[in-house]
Amino acid sequence: PDSSRLGWAGAGAAEGPGATAGTSVGSLPLGTERGLFEKFVVDEGRQGGGARSFSIADDKFVLDGSPVRLIVGELHYFRIPRAYWRDRLQRLASNGYNAIQTYVPWNYHEEQKGVFDFSGEKDVTAFLQEAARQGFMVLLRPGPYICAEWDMGGLPWWLLAEPGLEIRTFSPPYIARVTLWWEVMLSKMRPFLADQGGPVVMVQIENEFGSYGDVSKSAKDLKYMQHLISLARRLLGPSIVLYTTDFGNLDAMTRGSLKGDAVYTCGDFGPDNNFTASMLAQRVMNPPGKSPPFCSEYYSGWYTAWGQETTTNTSSMRSVKTLAAMLPLGFSVSVYMAHGGTNFGFWGGANIQEPPDLTNGAGSSGKAGEGKAGELFISLITSYDYSAPISENGEHGVGSDGLDKYLLHRDLFQSFASTPLPPEPAPLPSAAFGEISLRLRARLLDNLDVLGGDVRRAASPLPFEQIGAGSGFVLYSLRGVVSPSSARGIQASKSSDRSSPEPREIHISKLADRAHILVTPEAGPSKHNSPEA
Repeated sequence: PDSSRLGWAGAGAAEGPGATAGTSVGSLPLGTERGLFEKFVVDEGRQGGGARSFSIADDKFVLDGSPVRLIVGELHYFRIPRAYWRDRLQRLASNGYNAIQTYVPWNYHEEQKGVFDFSGEKDVTAFLQEAARQGFMVLLRPGPYICAEWDMGGLPWWLLAEPGLEIRTFSPPYIARVTLWWEVMLSKMRPFLADQGGPVVMVQIENEFGSYGDVSKSAKDLKYMQHLISLARRLLGPSIVLYTTDFGNLDAMTRGSLKGDAVYTCGDFGPDNNFTASMLAQRVMNPPGKSPPFCSEYYSGWYTAWGQETTTNTSSMRSVKTLAAMLPLGFSVSVYMAHGGTNFGFWGGANIQEPPDLTNGAGSSGKAGEGKAGELFISLITSYDYSAPISENGEHGVGSDGLDKYLLHRDLFQSFASTPLPPEPAPLPSAAFGEISLRLRARLLDNLDVLGGDVRRAASPLPFEQIGAGSGFVLYSLRGVVSPSSARGIQASKSSDRSSPEPREIHISKLADRAHILVTPEAGPSKHNSPEA
């Protein structure tokens, strides 16, 4: 590796957050690893070339009886056009990863209740086949809630229209829908498990549940997690490693996971967090010998929200220096994101952010609707570049310090590898389209009869879900609303003009989306012809 890019004395130097005196990080048994980049070798056209074994023993991951370290790159098939799946996977391999991690968003595959779609861009099995073909192990994250800054965290919109349904707890209507979804989806994943010769070595249960529920205090939350684990075992068999992901501290893990061997508990954190705290919390949650230190989300960058002055960009050197301190201690790691991609259509999600900004300098300055005191609702832009080592369009990511994030990660991982990394694929061709003139236009409000769906009348505005709209736009119309300045004129003329409307005002609170307010001289959707404001 190019030591001039690495910028530290050696890859074994334990520096960075968490490598502090007084902790027993050096006592972690590492054993003899047979190589950092052990990969699956698969037969062309098949999921695998015979049954494999993957397990946890002696605080290590074990593949086919030998210890293996997981260097995982997170990327999402649903944020990458299918035509680029192979290219992006090859770029991850050349960047130094021996495994990938991806979510499976429920709402992407069941947009309408009971209608499942795994075709075309949504063919997750084709993505897994390509991952196997490129030699990767796969860590699968099927939710049912995934977060991922994805619309409603991957939960289908139509759940909110079902009476009495509570999400992410043991609510019978919710459990019934989750069970059906997993029965459909996980049955498709079963042939891709390692014991079937496939690349999938681990499957995650829920996602950072400790930041939402509390299995240590809520019987319904505990029953929910137990149900998911039992359901996964029934559908996937006894040998697959099931795991949970929570923030890298004991409090979050206690709320979000189960202590013991029912599920493997691990944590996530960024370059500025104390990784020793996460490792020690894992040891409390997992049985002796069953706790290989693993950061299930190591933040290479951060997302960008509407309202920020510029797109998020984080330091390349800060990212790799903390990794360089973790790897000699036996850590496995999943870099979130290795390649971010794009939030196509209306799929971009949102977050609630509490001040002060705790996102490593990458937070939002948005002015969107507020929830609890001081909280900001922040919605994400179309790009999910994430300031990752591999940029949104497949090129090298460059950090805020001007350093090539792709090359720094590659150099670091190569310094721990027993064999040379694959060469980087040639750049994909690009084209300059020049200036494009948009000469045709149509006024939105003049074409409601063509574009619009059902018309509903109600005493108050109905949420999207209650009118059967999963995404897109809804036009809410109300007659007789006047501005405060106009109201004064109406009051003055009432004595002589009894037909003048009473002044009415609209109050909109906690708006959590984009809204255009149009004031028109005539009420009614079909007559919104010439807005005054």
